[in-house]
Amino acid sequence: MEMYVIERDEIDHGVELDPREGQKCQAYYAEWYAVKKEEVDKLTKIGFIREVNYPNLLANVVMVRKTLVKWQVDLVLHKVILATRKPADGSLGLTWELPYRVIDIVCPSAYRLRDLKGANLPHPWNAGHLKKYYQ
Repeated sequence: MEMYVIERDEIDHGVELDPREGQKCQAYYAEWYAVKKEEVDKLTKIGFIREVNYPNLLANVVMVRKTLVKWQVDLVLHKVILATRKPADGSLGLTWELPYRVIDIVCPSAYRLRDLKGANLPHPWNAGHLKKYYQ
C-alpha cells in the first residue's frame, strides 16, 4: 500500500487577526477546497484515515448560576484535594485541612490564605473549596 503524505500546513489552519482592525472575512477558494476534499476522500476510501464521531457533550446542559460567596470571617478550612491526600489514609482521611487565615481577596470568590504559623499558600483558593472555621 502506498502511503500518502499530507503537509502540516494543509491540515492546520488558523486565522491571524489584529484586534485593532476587527475581524476580516476569509477568502473562499473553491478549487483548493475541491482538491483537499478529493484527497481526503481518497485517503478515507483506502482506509488510511477515518472519520471520528465525538459524542455531543453539550446535549443536556443546564445553566446554573454560581453563587457569589463573600467571607466575613477570619479563619477558614480548605478542602483536601486529591493530589495532596495521603494514600495511606484511605477513605477515612481528612477532607478539610487545618485552619487558615484569609489575608487577601483576589477577586469576589478567590482568596489568599496564610497558615497559623505565618506561611502564605502559593496560590489563591476558590470559595467553593473553603469552609468557615468555628473555634
